[in-house]
Amino acid sequence: MMKKNDERAEQKKFKPMEWTEKNIKLADHKLLFNQIRDYYKKYKEEYGDKLALEMTELVQKISKNEEFQNIMKKEYGPGTTKQNIQAYLYAFLLDQNDSFGFLSWMKKSKRLIELYNKFHPGKEKE
Repeated sequence: MMKKNDERAEQKKFKPMEWTEKNIKLADHKLLFNQIRDYYKKYKEEYGDKLALEMTELVQKISKNEEFQNIMKKEYGPGTTKQNIQAYLYAFLLDQNDSFGFLSWMKKSKRLIELYNKFHPGKEKE
C-alpha cells in the first residue's frame, strides 16, 4: 500500500513539458484565456451580469459570421480559428492591454467602436 501511495505521489509531481511549437501555442492560449477570464470577471463586477451576458452572446454571434471571419483572417492570417476570433474580440471589448498592437485595427473600426461604447457606458471611445 505504501508503494502504491509513493507511485501516485510521483505521478502527481510537476513534469515540465517539451518546448515544441504545439506546446508553446497551448501555453499561450492558456495564458490568454486566463487573462480574458480575469478581465471578464472584473467587467461583470463593474457593469453587471446583463451586459456581460449580452457581450458573450454578441461575441459568439459575430465569430460565426463568415464575413467577419474573412476580415479577421485577412488581419491575422489564414490559420485564424473561431476561438482566436473570440479571444481577440473579448480582448478588445474588455479593454485589455495591447502592448503588441494586435487590436490597433479594431480601434480604428467605427462599427467595433460602436460595440465597445455599447458595453462601456460612460467610458466611450471616439
